[in-house]
Amino acid sequence: MYNLPIDEIRKFFLIFNRPTFKNLWTLALLIRNSKSANLNQMKDEWAAVTGNREAKPDTVYKRLCRFFNRPDLSTLLNGIGLWIAYLFENQYATLALDRTHWELGSKQINLLVLSILWRGVAIPIAWVSLNKDGNSSQQERIELFRAVLKTFPLKNKTLLADREFLGEDWFRFLKEQEIHFMVRLRKDAYKHEIA
Repeated sequence: MYNLPIDEIRKFFLIFNRPTFKNLWTLALLIRNSKSANLNQMKDEWAAVTGNREAKPDTVYKRLCRFFNRPDLSTLLNGIGLWIAYLFENQYATLALDRTHWELGSKQINLLVLSILWRGVAIPIAWVSLNKDGNSSQQERIELFRAVLKTFPLKNKTLLADREFLGEDWFRFLKEQEIHFMVRLRKDAYKHEIA
């Protein structure tokens, strides 16, 4: 189960005790195995990940829910970003940029999300609330990437994005940062090379 260098990875989570880190690591393996962040699907992988075949699915589900009700969840999520940076620092990685819009009760949530694609799973490493309806602006994308670049090595990574993520300033920024990109273009989009 814990066959990666735990002490190396744990240096990004030193403010958390070992049991908390162990729960986080278990959660990461559950996501990997189930290829989902849906807790209901993740609970079915509990036995394969932990070796504990006696835990009841309802109990596992409640345990996973408790983990996400932590008061320090945002700090933990920042640690996850650093951990992912460690894992992919010297490896080829494909990035994906997307926007997700969903409702939480009567509240509308519109997020711009940057993920790493790994073995068929998109792992979010950074996101920002757009606080508006509709697409992100070029400047909002550039600001998200500037924040990520402070802790995450994106040079020579390849970014995949849909045609919602167009713009000459945006493309120029990616080139300046030496981030390769493949963005689906509209037929009438750009007729010249971005310098």
